[in-house]
Amino acid sequence: MNRRRNWLLRKYGFAAEEIPFEPDGSLSLVFDLNEMWARSHPERFPVDVNHADKEGLLRVPGFGLVTVGRVLKRRREGRMHSIADVGKPGKRLTKAARYVTFGRAVSLSTLPARFRIRRAAAHGT
Repeated sequence: MNRRRNWLLRKYGFAAEEIPFEPDGSLSLVFDLNEMWARSHPERFPVDVNHADKEGLLRVPGFGLVTVGRVLKRRREGRMHSIADVGKPGKRLTKAARYVTFGRAVSLSTLPARFRIRRAAAHGT
């Protein structure tokens, strides 16, 4: 069994039929499997960081086991208000910011600049 597929099954709670495959039946070598699943299930997002269970948080692209553990611990200490409360800004949390809320509607324009996604110049922005 592919190591990435096995990880999603054992650590992230995915069912075998939920693993996203390429049209030829292979696993993507280009895209994150968790993000592929999230993009094909927009009805499951955004996830409210302050209320979601562990399984729901593990479905958020960019959240791993350590981040989810940190979220659950910090929630016991009080409400989180932004992605900056989850951890240091970086590629993974920037990705996660697109899939989460903090108990209220969040406009992308209200995200701190370090968490906004930069669009390629080729796309006209």
